[in-house]
Amino acid sequence: MKTTIAGVLVAFIIGGGAGYFAGNGANSSGVESKKLQESIVMMKEQSASIQDMAQMMQSNGTFLQDIGMKYNDETTVSKGKDMEAIGAKYMKADATASAGSDTMGEVMR
Repeated sequence: MKTTIAGVLVAFIIGGGAGYFAGNGANSSGVESKKLQESIVMMKEQSASIQDMAQMMQSNGTFLQDIGMKYNDETTVSKGKDMEAIGAKYMKADATASAGSDTMGEVMR
């Protein structure tokens, strides 16, 4: 009789522990999944912001070059070329980062 009670208690303890860890594992993966989704959204937003900034720098660089040529100002033309080049560099760096690895590229799409 005592061995039966001890066996039942051990079974409850083992079953309860296994159930607890199985349930806890499912909950933590749900939290991790949510954090992963939030990170993906944040990366996409940052990528879009970088692209917007790069396009703005390129268009402003072209504008500065036009103004510099209109007023015969080589310094402004030079600064416009620099700004346009930096915008192109940011655009290329963002595209490279988004497609950096196969897994990251698939996540970002």
